[in-house]
Amino acid sequence: MKWKNLIPKGKFAKNVGVLAGGTAFSQLIIILSTPILTRIYSPEEFGVYSVYLSILSILVVIGSLLYEMAIPLPLPNNNKEAINVLALCFILILLFSILHFSIFTLFAENIAYFLNTPTLAGALWLIPIAFIGGSTFQAVHYWSIRTETFKNISITKLNQSTIQVLSQIILGFNKLGKTGLLIGDVIGRLVAGITITILSFRHEKALLKEVSWHQIRKTASRYRRFPMLSSGSALLNSVSLQLPALLLTAFYGPIVVGLYILAQRILGLPIAIIGGAVSEVYLAEASKINKSDERAIRHLFWKTFKSIALISVVFITTLAVFAPPLFAFVFGDEWKQAGVYLQLLAIMYFFQFVSAPVGSNIPVFERQDFHLYREVIRILLLLITLVFANWLNVTATTAILMLSIAGTFGYIIHTFFSWYAMERHFSLKNKEQNNEY
Repeated sequence: MKWKNLIPKGKFAKNVGVLAGGTAFSQLIIILSTPILTRIYSPEEFGVYSVYLSILSILVVIGSLLYEMAIPLPLPNNNKEAINVLALCFILILLFSILHFSIFTLFAENIAYFLNTPTLAGALWLIPIAFIGGSTFQAVHYWSIRTETFKNISITKLNQSTIQVLSQIILGFNKLGKTGLLIGDVIGRLVAGITITILSFRHEKALLKEVSWHQIRKTASRYRRFPMLSSGSALLNSVSLQLPALLLTAFYGPIVVGLYILAQRILGLPIAIIGGAVSEVYLAEASKINKSDERAIRHLFWKTFKSIALISVVFITTLAVFAPPLFAFVFGDEWKQAGVYLQLLAIMYFFQFVSAPVGSNIPVFERQDFHLYREVIRILLLLITLVFANWLNVTATTAILMLSIAGTFGYIIHTFFSWYAMERHFSLKNKEQNNEY
């Protein structure tokens, strides 16, 4: 086999390049700023920040009940339906933001105490504001996937990272502590939501006139499987991603989680830069392919899988070998343990990186039930593992190793369901054709 044959070519590769390029620059800004931020903020402050991010991430993923994933699905000449799906998303975001603000205002002390981060109580009101920016970006970026204006996504991510990092550094030098990290993140998300909306619709004012209550209700009914099935599985997926940080905080405190989130941030680089870009382009390409074309879809699936596996094994293996001394040198001595955590988490992140792009098979074949099954299994694995680790009273390092093993099995199952959604579709299709004869 020639390695060059695993490298995607043509329009697919070009779109991946645009997305990955913008994401790479935005992530580069964050990574280059991290040695500065780790010298301004302590591991404990990063730990509090990670709890904030975990809560926010869980809320944003269902900010519009997964209706945004339906935006790319209407035929290219049916933008009227797609724009009404987006309008529905905006309505849901507004309603949820009001609900979140009420909850985080009334129960701030209780939530912070439960999560073992009492210093977060006074800043929880920032979450609904960040939610508006993050959910808006999430919804409109699916419009960019539909219209294949991937450049808009790249520009937005670059703006978000730049503003976020500058804000966090400036606020950090002003001795705001963990609040500086949180406010900087809020500003970045608001900038992202505003930027992508302006870029996407500055030349589409006529299309906005197609929005109506009748069409919004119609599209809400047409794509109801997304909130009914996908929103639950997406929530579970987000919980499974954020659960480790939340439980590690509850069991071991914010310092351990501050170290954990740094390892997570570095390991997540290939997923953020390449995996996310490939996932979005894969969704756009697979949605356009005739779902009866077994050869084309299988080719796209396996070529994507092999390409991502090759990239991830090189990056993650190289990084894991040198992690502890590298972390101490780059981020400061108090962050050396984060390098040890990275080594323990490496295998789990390899499988996460590989599974992410091909996971788009689930919405493509509209098998949201498979998405739900795989997330239930994965979240149970993580929950049982960390609760068991706490019951055994093991060290934080051992708990993170156990977490990595459980997470690895979870992502293997994740990949299996993505493959099975495709194979099950073709099996049923062939069966129907045989019955006709």
